[in-house]
Amino acid sequence: MTKIPGPKASRIVKEFKKLSYDSTFTYPLVIKTGCGCRIEDVDGNKFLDFTSNIGSCPLGYSHPEILEVIKDYCSTKNGVHKIAGQDFYCEEHIKIGKRLLSISKKNSKVFFINSGAEAVENAIKLAYKKMGPLPGVSCKGDFHGRTLGALSFTMSKKVQKTNFPELPVKRIKFCTADSDPQINQLESLLREHKVAFILTETIQGEGGLNVASKLFIQNLRKLAYKFKIPLIFDEVDAGIGGAVADVVGARLQRLGRTFQVLCITHLPQIASVADRHYRVEKVPGDPTHTTIDELAEDERRDELTRMLGGEQFISAVQQEP
Repeated sequence: MTKIPGPKASRIVKEFKKLSYDSTFTYPLVIKTGCGCRIEDVDGNKFLDFTSNIGSCPLGYSHPEILEVIKDYCSTKNGVHKIAGQDFYCEEHIKIGKRLLSISKKNSKVFFINSGAEAVENAIKLAYKKMGPLPGVSCKGDFHGRTLGALSFTMSKKVQKTNFPELPVKRIKFCTADSDPQINQLESLLREHKVAFILTETIQGEGGLNVASKLFIQNLRKLAYKFKIPLIFDEVDAGIGGAVADVVGARLQRLGRTFQVLCITHLPQIASVADRHYRVEKVPGDPTHTTIDELAEDERRDELTRMLGGEQFISAVQQEP
């Protein structure tokens, strides 16, 4: 045990700062190894990671089944490590695609992507292609990513947006109570303005762990249907909760079943604009994650369902207008 950071960690952090931006790092922890939710740094100091890795992927470190999958894909049995999944057809994507569509709205399709911001970027690009260059609607307190398009609709921390231009946007309040006096604000906005899409989180993360009210989500679905506007649920951080949206940009978790892949799912009437000549951003999830997703079939499901408010959202958004 040394003081934190120890001498080795201090040296590595100092050298790293000379070579690279470290704007996403908040403390000088230099990981050497880990197991479960425990981490050991380069100086031998040991830590408990209360997120067990990150966000909606709480699979911890050195998970034996994950290591087995990686070992399998490095063996001669699979021949190559298949990474260019959207340049070449990949059987693994069929498997995970079927799993995703089994919990998606009928007649949907899936598009695999590399990160949460890319999922949002492609979701709004599909909507723009369908609706034209109109403003988008997002909620105050939402976080949708740090790439310029997604950042336009982010409003969780001022420091993320300072000095950056943004796409046209209309903002509404993220209502957490059915009794909120602004619960119907979107209808007034849509009567006055034409918009390209409605984009929101269902559970705000960076905005303060706020859970949208049932009536708020129902109103978004009802008004999107009434005004024929694409509704996009960004569930990258919270995990898919059974959302009935036109487009879902999500880290693939449904009620505790964690998938280490990012995707967007969408309805054919939205996706029909994305023909072979319309290029969206690429680099999908690693096919090894198709196998890793099955690790989430465990005892944590019910607990995470309660934590994420999954039952509330399923009952809210599955009610078709």
